[in-house]
Amino acid sequence: MHWNSHTNMFWFGANGNEYMAWKGSHQIFIYPCDKYPNPPSGVIQHNKRIETLKDFEDALNTGHEFDCVYVKSGILE
Repeated sequence: MHWNSHTNMFWFGANGNEYMAWKGSHQIFIYPCDKYPNPPSGVIQHNKRIETLKDFEDALNTGHEFDCVYVKSGILE
């Protein structure tokens, strides 16, 4: 697990995914490495703010994972 003070972001890579969260958020975004540059495939929702590496690890282990579904909205047409 990594912390980047320049971007205020936590990062972890495992099982073909990258897990990213911004400091102070409640969500970890899941990006499959083989789908780059697509948007996240899932989100882990945590009940506490992610402020430290320990919080980030706790969110990975105990947060609720949701799949993302994308549909064409037609907003830009």
